[in-house]
Amino acid sequence: MMLFSNMLQQVSFCFFHSFFVTSKSSLFFFSFYFYEL
Repeated sequence: MMLFSNMLQQVSFCFFHSFFVTSKSSLFFFSFYFYEL
């Protein structure tokens, strides 16, 4: 049970990290796009 919760925590952390990086890069892209306009 402990191993399962640890694995779940790892997966959720990885998912959150990827989501954060994606949102950050998309935000940067949109700001650059609007700056060019």
